[in-house]
Amino acid sequence: MLEQYGLHESPFSGNPLTNDNTKFLEDCFVGREESFKLLTNQLEIGNAIMIIGTRSGIGKTSFIHYALYKLKDRYFYVILNTEENWNEETLLSDIIYEIIDSLNKNDKKTATIMFLKRFAERIPSTILFRIAERFHVTDELKEVITLEKGSYYDPIPDLKESLKKIIEEIYNSNNHKETIIAFDDLDNMTITNMKKVFRSLKDVFQTGRAHYVFIGKEWTYNALRGIMPDFINIPIINLEKDRLTLDDVIKSVEKRMILMRKEGERVIYPYKDKNVLKKLYDIYEGNMRGILHGLASAVSFKNVNNTIKPIQVTENEIFDKIKSDLKEEIEELEDGEKLVLKKLANAKGGMLSFVNIINKRPHQNRTNVSIYLNGPLEPYVYIKRKSGKDEYWALQPEIKYFIKSDETFLD
Repeated sequence: MLEQYGLHESPFSGNPLTNDNTKFLEDCFVGREESFKLLTNQLEIGNAIMIIGTRSGIGKTSFIHYALYKLKDRYFYVILNTEENWNEETLLSDIIYEIIDSLNKNDKKTATIMFLKRFAERIPSTILFRIAERFHVTDELKEVITLEKGSYYDPIPDLKESLKKIIEEIYNSNNHKETIIAFDDLDNMTITNMKKVFRSLKDVFQTGRAHYVFIGKEWTYNALRGIMPDFINIPIINLEKDRLTLDDVIKSVEKRMILMRKEGERVIYPYKDKNVLKKLYDIYEGNMRGILHGLASAVSFKNVNNTIKPIQVTENEIFDKIKSDLKEEIEELEDGEKLVLKKLANAKGGMLSFVNIINKRPHQNRTNVSIYLNGPLEPYVYIKRKSGKDEYWALQPEIKYFIKSDETFLD
């Protein structure tokens, strides 16, 4: 089907743009100029930085990958995906492993051995052994590793010291590049675990030559401020406020189409005019992931009188297609799940808080609304938090859009 449009690969993937494909990242990332400027300024000052965005697909991961890639000549950086069950030891270990892995892009094994040998006298032998084991080079380093720690050894102090020395080494051997350590998807952690881990590692986050960037939903900022108020007194880059413009979306889609073009062939766009992209922009409130998924639906219109050929849809056709597909999905929901959506649609501000769904009479449990809200209602609702504890459920943009256009949409 893609070949009919002159494409060798789908340009409509909703996956984040990452350093795994720097050509795609450089060519297709658009917008966020103000956020990039703020990030750059705060790094120069030395502040820790928080990047937030409530909805999935708003572009947090793409932004941090793009921004740090653009700054690669000035900073060394690593981006870690936050693990739900991180403790102090595993978090520190993962930072060190990621740094060493990122330092040695070519001939990893040889480069890792040479790097670790340089640290043989500066990093505790137990930590050196852990790193060597992680990169499968213990045999090559057995002459410089001497394990002396007993069975009750606490690795945290040595991990902290090792990280500091590695960051200092990067600065001294890479033209005075300071290190940026970014934690993506910080909301993967629970607040309880955050409190335990981040409080105890506060000194690590104040390491010289290092900058820390935290990426997550809005509640993670409030949570970190409660955990480390004197440290997380930092500027917020809110991508919900610095959202992509319609022109950004149009430019990005065109860049994606050209990048995925089959050599020597003309790209046929799946829409007749830019009004289709405007319609998608309105339906998904500028969320790029939703817009790309909507365009993928447009490409699926390929059969006309049993002849396969590329079809260009109008704004009304894409509207009807998305609405029809969504309506079919909603009809599959249970009555209790539909009740949730109806209550959310009628909630003030489009959000339903936890206290709204508790039946206060002592002899009754929570209503069906709370039961279904705590179940798998995605992709129809998403959770917001104004603080670390207060939960709010809101409708996804496309659901809100079609309810406004059709009061019977949920019936």
